[in-house]
This record gives sequence, C-alpha cells and structure tokens, in this order.
Amino acid sequence: MADATNLPPHDLGYLRHRQVIGTLGISLPWVLLIAGTAGGVAQQPTLSHYFHTSVGNWFVGILWALGSFLALYRGYGRVDQKLSLAAGVLAIGVAQFPNDAQGHSTWTGWVHVACAALFFAALFWMCLCEFTQGDETRGRKAARNGVYRGCAWVIFTAVLAIPVVKHLAQMGSVETHAVFWLETIAVTDFGAAFLVKGEWILADAGAGGGSH
Repeated sequence: MADATNLPPHDLGYLRHRQVIGTLGISLPWVLLIAGTAGGVAQQPTLSHYFHTSVGNWFVGILWALGSFLALYRGYGRVDQKLSLAAGVLAIGVAQFPNDAQGHSTWTGWVHVACAALFFAALFWMCLCEFTQGDETRGRKAARNGVYRGCAWVIFTAVLAIPVVKHLAQMGSVETHAVFWLETIAVTDFGAAFLVKGEWILADAGAGGGSH
C-alpha cells in the first residue's frame, strides 16, 4: 500500500487541489463547446480541433492549468506522484503541440497524439491502481473505489474506441462529432474521479485530507 504517513490528515488545501483538478477536467469540453457556440464556432470533430478556432486560448489555458495542478499534485507514494507529474507534463504537451486541422500527418501532430494517448493511460492507471489503495472497510472507501474503478474502465473503453470511431466517421458510418463525445466522456470521468478523491462527494464523516 502507498505510504500516506507524510500527508497532513486535515489539509483543506490538499482536498481543494484535487477538486480543482477534477473541475478543470470536467469543464474543458463544455467551456470549449459553449464558448465556441457563443462565438459562432461550429462544434469541432475533436477537442483538439478547437485549438485552431477563436476559442483556442481556452483550450490551451485550461490544459496548462490542468497540467500545472497535476504536476504539483502530491500523491500517496512515489508511483502516484510520478504518474501525476507525467500526466501534467503530457497535458501541457497536448496544448503545446497541436494537431493539424486538416488531418495531415505532421511531427507536431504525432507528438500531440502520443501525449494525449499517454495522458489518458496515466489517468487510467491512477484511477484503477493508485486511487483504490487503502482499507476498503473504512468509511465509504469501498464506494469510492467502485467509482474509481468505474471511471478507469470508462476512460479505457472511450479512448480505445476513438481510433475505431474516427475511421468510421471518415467512412461516413457515424456522425463526425463522435470522437468529441468520446473524449468528453473520458475527461469527464477523470474529473469525476478527482472530485471523489477530493471528498466533494462520498466523503467519510469527519474525514480530512489524508483519506483515500
């Protein structure tokens, strides 16, 4: 089990840090969609395509904020901390190396795809293997673990479906915004896991910042 002895047991700031990460993750697709619609931008086929629109600064800004908070997140052990640091760097990489709006293969596009894939892989592992550590008999830990595992497998399934759906969209077999919604599902579940981790929901009675 990860060592939690170095964590402050009632650190409200620690909980808020997790909640900010969760809120940023959940808000990303909706801010882009709403701000884009308000600015006359049509819904894009993927989240990354918003980089090339008038709301591109929102895309970059939220990813930079998310990446920074993840990189500074202090987990329960070395693996948790390194995964969070990696996820933060990868989120910033997604923002800094844009895809090609026309679908052309470029080196920045390949870096973008690699960063995005590894970012979701890190989040999957954090939800499935790191967040679930701890005594399931304590408080509502078993319920929280159920949420973490559920979020992990939804992220896995959504991300795995993206290349398949993208191919079908190119063939005209599915609507062109399907990838956008799969990415939205993935980042929403990641955000939900962090909100639970931050005890916004499913908190133990009288629990502090050291709970799992």
